[in-house]
Amino acid sequence: MDQKLKIFYIFMCLTVFSINRSHASFIQTGGSARLKGMGDVSVSATGVDAIFANPAGILRVRSLEAGFAYSPLYTGLNIQKNSFGLVLPFSSLNIGLGWLNFDADIYSENTFIFTGAWKPVPQMYVGVKYRFLIQKIMLTEAVSEGIDENLTGHCIDIGIIYKIKEFLHFGINADSLLSSNLAREGTEYAERIFTAGVSYRYMPAGISFVRYLTFAGELSYHSEQEDRLVPKIGLESVSGSEKLSLILRTGYGRNVISLGPGILFYGITVDYAYLYNIKIEDIGTSHVMSVKYNAF
Repeated sequence: MDQKLKIFYIFMCLTVFSINRSHASFIQTGGSARLKGMGDVSVSATGVDAIFANPAGILRVRSLEAGFAYSPLYTGLNIQKNSFGLVLPFSSLNIGLGWLNFDADIYSENTFIFTGAWKPVPQMYVGVKYRFLIQKIMLTEAVSEGIDENLTGHCIDIGIIYKIKEFLHFGINADSLLSSNLAREGTEYAERIFTAGVSYRYMPAGISFVRYLTFAGELSYHSEQEDRLVPKIGLESVSGSEKLSLILRTGYGRNVISLGPGILFYGITVDYAYLYNIKIEDIGTSHVMSVKYNAF
């Protein structure tokens, strides 16, 4: 099959046949290899990762944090995804700025994100996120199928994280709670996704070389998909000190098995995640590479 036709086929499968075409791009797929390596569990996201997941999570960092991620999607195809995030801490709230880019030969999109999070009470983090999408399709066949050649849209998301205990957190978030009309003709809105999950950090006393383990899981309700309920799970092991650590992760969510390592070196974290989609034969492999800096 010609490469452009392959890309068009995947794009149509992932958007038209799984969810409404105009909804597709507002499903958040950014974030670092840490988030992807843990099954994309949003309640586990902290700092810049939370810009692309539960926005309340940006309040989990107390110093400036910046991160960039790059991901070539699906073996042998010219499809890539990039994201950048920046968290700015202030006395009463944190501000997060993000950019998410998806690029292929026939299609491209850019999403710009603004996030704010604060503590209304000591045990609770609340985050609000605004997303602005610019989408472009460069293939005549796609336009003839009824997909807008150019499209812009807006969304508002809300997230809450509650600290049940010091290392036990419960999170809920609503994606596309408010959305602009994404259709030139008629009415189409971004798909609403409601998620609830927990994350728990465990410090094993009997394993000296493991500093802590993080277990995370969540369940999402998708308003527009055939499979409405989507479970995700993730596990992370961190060994070493706060300044120098070796990290291992694995997870599963949305038919994707993930695993990968990471290294923390004095505020700089380099992560990698291998993703395998069990529903896409032959070309179901993707990779995510990311770098994050925390000015601790």
